[in-house]
Amino acid sequence: MSLDLDDPRLRRGDLAEFKQQLLSPGTSGSLVPAPQWEDLIGSGFDHWDSVKKIFPRDFRFFDLLLHQIHFKRKAPLIPVARVHVVKFLLLGYLLSSDVRYFNELLWFYKKNTDLDDYLHLGVQHFHSCLDHDGFHSFPLARREEVRQFVQQVSMRVEPDSRQVQTRKPRIGLIGTPTFFNDIYTALKRDGYEVEVFFLPHHSQKIKRWILRSRLIFRSALWIKGVRLPFQTLNLHYKDPKVTDILKARNLDLGFHKLGFIIKNNIISSFHTGLLNDHWGVLPFVRGRSTIEYSLLFGFPVCATLHFIQESVDTGSIVGIYTYDKAVKIHRSCRSVKRAVRSRLSERVVEAIQRVSQQPEHKIPNDQTKGLTYYFMHPGLIKFIDQKILKTPES
Repeated sequence: MSLDLDDPRLRRGDLAEFKQQLLSPGTSGSLVPAPQWEDLIGSGFDHWDSVKKIFPRDFRFFDLLLHQIHFKRKAPLIPVARVHVVKFLLLGYLLSSDVRYFNELLWFYKKNTDLDDYLHLGVQHFHSCLDHDGFHSFPLARREEVRQFVQQVSMRVEPDSRQVQTRKPRIGLIGTPTFFNDIYTALKRDGYEVEVFFLPHHSQKIKRWILRSRLIFRSALWIKGVRLPFQTLNLHYKDPKVTDILKARNLDLGFHKLGFIIKNNIISSFHTGLLNDHWGVLPFVRGRSTIEYSLLFGFPVCATLHFIQESVDTGSIVGIYTYDKAVKIHRSCRSVKRAVRSRLSERVVEAIQRVSQQPEHKIPNDQTKGLTYYFMHPGLIKFIDQKILKTPES
């Protein structure tokens, strides 16, 4: 059962001395370079004074370490190592109010251990970061700034369907064909040359096994009514031969639904570029669980169509599509995400038409304005469902 962050027992008020001791200033110098995971979990790690000095100056200084911590959530740790990790995460949260640190703290917390005070102090700080509307602060922008950005992007000139084109670009759809039925049909109806490529790989083992099982995969296509033609690329997803096959098709513009981090062997295969459908408002919220974090921050619930680069959720923006009505109708993160997913085909087709008719229509994706988020802990999702989505509007 997930933690209930609104449980009064997690917000007890007798931690002032523990907090003062934790945050008391020291005298040691700066950490250069930033510590790695192996440093943090080492029994000799004793750079807490430096950590406390650096966080208020530049909380992004530890982004690489936070990234490493994220991938070690299931790592077996001796008690002292787990305390080190949780202490670092709590310090990061207290000194920056960046909820990513609290999210990781929840993943590393173990019940019935000596970590209870760290959890309770983190929960106290979580509630102190909520504004009068119940939304958590975002370190780099106010809610209104984000909404204004979305409005400005939405006010840009829409593509003119009457505009004469000398040649429509050749489109490549790459990924699992089940996502492409409606996109393929709409683009073909509009006169585009479209090819579909299936690359049977996924970062999750179970999904990878399903994609590579010909019988199961073909059965799934039949059940879902997928009848479009596609070419299967039975190659390693990093294989340079993938580039050769795609480039031979002289494709101008691509859209993907691939379940792994895409490398340049695929990105470089399209003359204009490869589009991604990101469930969140870029450049502010990158990475995973972006709809959940958008709800937590009170940001518009959006999907951003953008060109892909090898770094996460960068590349110029083509369009932002808002779904705030879904927040008023639905009462859980899961159902809001389903509503956004259901509109995938129409926004992809519209974005391809926009790029086709206005190739210069690109909005900067300023990486300095956003942060990369990781899978949200069930306790935070439960809080959003109960306190943000299920609370009647006044």
